Amino acid sequence: MEGLLAIFARIDNKIKSDRAKANMEALLLTGISPWKLPIGYRNLKNKEHGKKKTAPDPIDPERFPIIQRGLKEYVTGVHTINSLTKQYREWGLTTRSGKTIYPQMVERMLTDITYAGWLPNPWGDEPVRGLHTPAITLDEYHKIQLIKAGKSFNHAKPRERANEEFPLRNFARCAVCKTTLTGSGSRGRGGRYAYYHCKKRGCQLYGKTIPKEDLEADFIALLERVKPTEDAIKLFREIALDKWETKHKEYNADAERLQEKVDELNGELRELISMKSKNLITEEQFLEQKYPLDEATIAAKVALSEARIEEWDIEAAVSYATQFMTDLPRQWRDYSLQQKHQFQHLVFPEGVIYKKGEGVLELKLGAIYQLLQDITTPNFDLVPSDGIEPPFYP
Repeated sequence: MEGLLAIFARIDNKIKSDRAKANMEALLLTGISPWKLPIGYRNLKNKEHGKKKTAPDPIDPERFPIIQRGLKEYVTGVHTINSLTKQYREWGLTTRSGKTIYPQMVERMLTDITYAGWLPNPWGDEPVRGLHTPAITLDEYHKIQLIKAGKSFNHAKPRERANEEFPLRNFARCAVCKTTLTGSGSRGRGGRYAYYHCKKRGCQLYGKTIPKEDLEADFIALLERVKPTEDAIKLFREIALDKWETKHKEYNADAERLQEKVDELNGELRELISMKSKNLITEEQFLEQKYPLDEATIAAKVALSEARIEEWDIEAAVSYATQFMTDLPRQWRDYSLQQKHQFQHLVFPEGVIYKKGEGVLELKLGAIYQLLQDITTPNFDLVPSDGIEPPFYP
């Protein structure tokens, strides 16, 4: 008798479990998560009041904007997981209980499709579009996965330890051995003094110090000389807009081709799922073919999102770019250390060769700045005429 009752109890529990799963799946298919959403969202607690969940969880007004900002920065390739974790801490992001954010948590954020407006579906092959507010687009989510997998060119590369005090460290180069300069400080009777110096043993300038304020003042003066003239900016604007009109049709043609590719891959995936549902292939065969299809689809969707340019406001984009270029010294002063590094390599992609007392001896301008110099002053030379004049690389 007891055995029979135990069987009935197990059957009853199975029925309740199946019913609960069915209710959860039904709720999920409406776009509402039956589970707690990740950090950045506030979880509705209707169950405490005996009610069913009927609305998506709202955003956490304190944490959501911070998480969104970090995810969008990661898409640009400026962060590693560790640097994004550090940035989140500096912005004041904590867990719901107020604890410190760790890299493992950031790793989960980057792989959680919930932030892209979709909900994981344990009962199906594809996620479900959610009704909650997304932090990023689905295309941005796919880009993040490519960056994490090392299959994107715009991912953050490992860097040497940064130092806020020396923004030109590992950028300015020694005039003799061309090794990048490092920075350090020393204390004297008058206080602390900061210097740049060559770090290569055996170089005749090894250990020869350059006062921090001298090198940075010369660099700012160089930015002032590089700054395009009003005539150059005006001409650049005209050229950019004309070039845009010429390329616009080509970009749209690429977008159409990529859309066809995405549709084709989606069709192959649907056919594969159909074969699996009809037991025409095994689970192993299904997964073996599905993974490459998923990867190819993600890559095609990312390329498609980058090719869709018809909604861009090119006038606004060019205006922003030209405004950015009109005051390079101020831009450099106002930037964070990480932004300074990106800015410096944008203007001078190979760094600058510097010698104490003589200033910048050699440099190579970034393509856009070289163009701006060429279209207005073809024989422009940034190396001071009263100093040593090694060849200037156009």
